[in-house]
Amino acid sequence: MPSHLDMTVLIAASLTAGAAIVCARAIMMQAKIKTVRVRTGRHRRAVD
Repeated sequence: MPSHLDMTVLIAASLTAGAAIVCARAIMMQAKIKTVRVRTGRHRRAVD
């Protein structure tokens, strides 16, 4: 049986890893939205 300290460390590590993944996904989504906006802006300028 793992000790209580080991369990809390594992839970904390998994939570921090999950939070890091969520933050990374949010940053990636924001980057994609920014690039899409820039591309559409360039395209509209080129069309105009």
